[in-house]
Amino acid sequence: MTVRQHGGRVEPRERMIALGTSKAAVNQFARYVAQEMGPRGTTVNVVAASPVDETSIADVLGDEHRKRQAAQTVLGRMAKPDDVAQAVAFYAGEDSGFITGTIAGVNGGGAWD
Repeated sequence: MTVRQHGGRVEPRERMIALGTSKAAVNQFARYVAQEMGPRGTTVNVVAASPVDETSIADVLGDEHRKRQAAQTVLGRMAKPDDVAQAVAFYAGEDSGFITGTIAGVNGGGAWD
């Protein structure tokens, strides 16, 4: 949601400064916390979801905007709450015990990170 691509260049989107900088800050914060907490056996990761359908954001976006969002993904749909929940469950489980400082884009292959 914070970048767009033009001819191979990635550019910031207009009026997205607060969202873009806050996402970047969370991502970098997670990396630092992962580095500091790793020796204690604690992992830290970010689940970066695109807009999630079937939530209050769907009402705010409206049908046309939701269709455009879905069309920007290789899977042809917006994320669903279960998509995000599964990523969170993975990171909370033992299968991800050696994964830390990462950002999981739950975005259907879209470029919204």
